[in-house]
Amino acid sequence: MSQAVVSAIAFDCHQPDALGVFWQAMLGGELVLYPQYGVVALRAPGITIDFTLVPESKQTKNRLHVDLATTDPATTVAKAVELGAVITTEFHKHTALRDPEGNEFCVLHDMPAERPWQPPS
Repeated sequence: MSQAVVSAIAFDCHQPDALGVFWQAMLGGELVLYPQYGVVALRAPGITIDFTLVPESKQTKNRLHVDLATTDPATTVAKAVELGAVITTEFHKHTALRDPEGNEFCVLHDMPAERPWQPPS
C-alpha cells in the first residue's frame, strides 16, 4: 500500500538563496543547494522548507503560512524586521509579518517554543 509523506513546505520566490538565508537566520538549520532544480532547501529543526525559483511574482495573500512559536516574541519580531520582514498587523495573540518576498507568517505571543511544539493547555 502506497503512503505519502510531507517532504517539505515550498515557497515560490525570485531569490531562493536570499530567502533561504532569511529563514535560516530565523529558524536555524542548514541550507542545501539544488541548482539543477532552482531550489535552496532549508533543513531546520522540525521542518524542511524548499525555496523554489519561479518567474512570476506573488499576487495575493498566501492560503498557507508559517506560525512561529517563541520564548521571546518581541525579540523574534524585531529580528525578522531587521532581516527584511515587514509587520503587517499587530493582534493581541500574534504579529503578522511578510518575509522579504512578501510571504505571510506570524509570530505567536504567549506560545512557548518547545520541540516538538505543543499547544498550551
